[in-house]
Amino acid sequence: MRSTQDAPSDQQHFLNAVAPSGRSIEPCVFVVAQAVADQAVCYAEKFLGDSCVAVNLLEEAAASVSEVIRAKEAAQIDPIRDVRRYLFRVFLRKVAEARRNETRYEEVSQCHSHPRDDSHGDGWIARYFWTRF
Repeated sequence: MRSTQDAPSDQQHFLNAVAPSGRSIEPCVFVVAQAVADQAVCYAEKFLGDSCVAVNLLEEAAASVSEVIRAKEAAQIDPIRDVRRYLFRVFLRKVAEARRNETRYEEVSQCHSHPRDDSHGDGWIARYFWTRF
């Protein structure tokens, strides 16, 4: 029997024209981002475990690519030749960064999993907290 994670998703992921950071996405980048959204989110979800985080990262990647496009236009530099490939590379970097940050968070949370645990050298925080309350 196949699990729900193994089943192909028929879900379509819809992006916003503004990234969560508030940066706008150029229309030409938005169209490309929407076209790769299902594939990109499915890929990132395997590593991050959350499709919403993956969608946010794709929107942020699209905003970053939009900034590069605007900067190249302003500087009258040759445009990006393959926006789809460029966007996907930026997205992969953001996924990798999110994974690194998640790993660091997990390591820290494991070290401080119990507020009275003094075995990791930061027991003064727990002692301070528990003596105050």
